[in-house]
Amino acid sequence: MNSCDSFVLSGLLYTQQEKIREEFKASLGALARKLTFNGDSKLVREPPLLYLLRLLSTRFSQISDYQCKQFFELFCDLIDLYFIMKSVYGADIGSVFNPEQLLSQIIDKIKDYNTLNQSKASGSNNSNGPSATSSEDQESIYIGLIQLTGKIFDNFDIRLSERLVESKNLIDEIFVNFLFASVFAHQKASTEQPKEEVEQQVQKIKPKRLYGEVDKSSSTSTFLGKKSKDAAYRLLNNLIKKSPLLMKTFLEKSMLPLMGLIKRHDGWNYTPPSNAVESRQKYVGLKNLGCICYMNAMMQQFFMIPAFRYNLLSAEDGVPEELVDYKGQKVDDNMMH
Repeated sequence: MNSCDSFVLSGLLYTQQEKIREEFKASLGALARKLTFNGDSKLVREPPLLYLLRLLSTRFSQISDYQCKQFFELFCDLIDLYFIMKSVYGADIGSVFNPEQLLSQIIDKIKDYNTLNQSKASGSNNSNGPSATSSEDQESIYIGLIQLTGKIFDNFDIRLSERLVESKNLIDEIFVNFLFASVFAHQKASTEQPKEEVEQQVQKIKPKRLYGEVDKSSSTSTFLGKKSKDAAYRLLNNLIKKSPLLMKTFLEKSMLPLMGLIKRHDGWNYTPPSNAVESRQKYVGLKNLGCICYMNAMMQQFFMIPAFRYNLLSAEDGVPEELVDYKGQKVDDNMMH
């Protein structure tokens, strides 16, 4: 590594100060846009755009050891700029890295992070996974990997990307091992473990918070949350929309197996199970008598109108009052059901 490489990576990747990394990203991006392939580029041996793309691709294997949000953002911006320049100058700008090799490395790292995330969800310790220390750093790297995959798929030869995505099972990796990992893990546990162990496993893989928020107090919480899932969903959607082959793979290997795991309830009066904590006052809403949910919703909206609420609660129903304490007031219990 020469002194120029060391200087760039020290500011963009190695330093612990995020402000410095942000400044380096902005400065390097501006330099790549300014000195492109016009007369200014004669001032340097190689246009900064090509130099930076080559440097970032060759040092890609180091990202797990550092905070690299800015690394990925700059990499994605440079790929966009590269193809803008390529459309203007054609083949004259040359090829700076092997997209197939880079995409293969990215997919392998996505698999590593999915494995680590699943091991944390199940409560096992996996010391062979990526080495970024904090959950925030790990999620930032995962999102960067997803976004960089999308950039490569959008800009390079789609046939090459299709073949690699198919051979590396990226669709299955995103859908089965990440987005719906708990569902498929539950099914796998059900076929391999006794009932008591299955119940313990389900408790471990159950999300600790809504929308994938991490429960920092739990050693079994995962580090990939809602932002990671949003990024993975957008990538998956992009892959199957642009490629009929990947759509076919997705339906056959991912969606159909998921549908097979979902139990259908065709009978009447089915009440889905709920993990909600029961209200201390036991007032949890209106009772659904069957096919009247729209009426209940309207009643709840009307109930927020003071005049309507007053007249409703003042109505005589002929039932003796049964006053109970509710939020410091005496309320007729009959009116709360």
